[in-house]
Amino acid sequence: MAGQLATMFPAPTGPAFALPETAPNGRQSTAPLRFPLSAQGTGSKGQALSAPLVQAAPVRNVDLLPQTAPAAPARPPFELKNFTAANPGQMPGRPVATGTTQPSPAPAPQSAAFDKLFLAESYRQAGDEGLALIARGVALTHEQRWRLGSALSWSGRGEAARAQFQSLLFTPYDAAARLGMANTYRWEGRPELAAPAYQQVLAQAPDSPVAAQGLRIASRALRPSTTLGVTRATDNQGLVFDQLNAMHRWRNETGQRLMAIEAQGIAATTDTAPQPRPQQRSLGVRYEALDLRFAPRLQLEVQTQPDTRLFGGVRLQLGKPATHVHVGHLNWGALNYSALSLANRYTANRLGLEHVASFKLGDLSAQANYYAVSDSNTVLTSQLKFTPAWRPLGQGFKTFVVSDTRNARFNTSDYWSPATGSGLACVGVSQDWETQDWSLLASAQAGRGVYGDAGTAWSATLAGKRWLSPDYALGFNATLISTQRDEAAYRASFVNVNLEKLW
Repeated sequence: MAGQLATMFPAPTGPAFALPETAPNGRQSTAPLRFPLSAQGTGSKGQALSAPLVQAAPVRNVDLLPQTAPAAPARPPFELKNFTAANPGQMPGRPVATGTTQPSPAPAPQSAAFDKLFLAESYRQAGDEGLALIARGVALTHEQRWRLGSALSWSGRGEAARAQFQSLLFTPYDAAARLGMANTYRWEGRPELAAPAYQQVLAQAPDSPVAAQGLRIASRALRPSTTLGVTRATDNQGLVFDQLNAMHRWRNETGQRLMAIEAQGIAATTDTAPQPRPQQRSLGVRYEALDLRFAPRLQLEVQTQPDTRLFGGVRLQLGKPATHVHVGHLNWGALNYSALSLANRYTANRLGLEHVASFKLGDLSAQANYYAVSDSNTVLTSQLKFTPAWRPLGQGFKTFVVSDTRNARFNTSDYWSPATGSGLACVGVSQDWETQDWSLLASAQAGRGVYGDAGTAWSATLAGKRWLSPDYALGFNATLISTQRDEAAYRASFVNVNLEKLW
């Protein structure tokens, strides 16, 4: 098999490129590159419009706690969380005082274990313990409610966290609770809900540095943006796949309807591809309605060169935790970084399903995709990923285990299609850093074949973004891959650089 790169490379950085549909928890592609490099999406294909690559680091609300409250424990300075996408509902408006503030109850003896877990920074376990106390009817103090909301938020349970913060409105913890809700919205990729919440906090506490920084980051995500990106993918079988993207993205006045237009050019070649190298150009539009039932996300693309073809798809969100259904008609060559598939004008119909769930022991994401390719082949891919709550390398390092499979009806040299199947099991670790002006992701994983075409494999990813000024940002994404295909060593690399301008 010459020059085939069926893969899901990390998405280019920057809000205009946002997240691939297959990102865990409906979030950013802080997930490392998946093996066996299954055809889940590429470059700007199938990406959400609403979430940045690297999410804002959880920060403490300590500056707004009542003076009599105990000091909160130190947080890992730049640790990032993956959050389950959810319908957060409406941010409550500024409260109007209706009577005497309810006093905080005295600490209950049964809550000592919860406080111990929180102070030890075991936030997932603290969240579980706090919810269990409430289920048993134990009354928590205002301080403990705030701790519970923070523990739930920091461990990715935004909806449950907001319920605790809302219970603190009209108390001495009002401003700290509003800040907690604002941060949770932002970490979930909902800047349109986070920004007014930060404004409410600043109305009460204008000197809060955390609220001011959060409002700056959320407001930046709401501004219209134009992004130019260049991508090159290569492998050890002669592939050179070049892609140029330009996208302009904006929101309506509520911030919950997202629109984008984009132009794309592709040129690719391999050792066996016809000459001159296959080239394609296309124009596309995207639309996402976060405030409608099923939060529909639509994409339409018109290929203008070398011939006219129409591609598109829709994603619907079903229930909570997030379950997404994908249906689409895709450009198979662009999806797989395959020069031969581009030359042969292959297309594919896709039916996909993905689900994210959070358990006491950690987070689990699962997805499966069925592709009916225009050459009469069928390709089925799946991934199961578990990110444990246990952090043996420290709170800042996320460890994970992941299994990937890929099966095809028959093998063809035009794209990766293992007739004997391919199953791979991997372990990996990632770390994220972020300030309000830059972000960085480092990730690595290694695995072994379980069945079929799979063999020993590893990958490493480094991605980042730097705000050069209030209006300009430079992003990059680089990945190296080593694996096995058709019983031979396979190597590939991916590099993307993009420039974003805010308006």
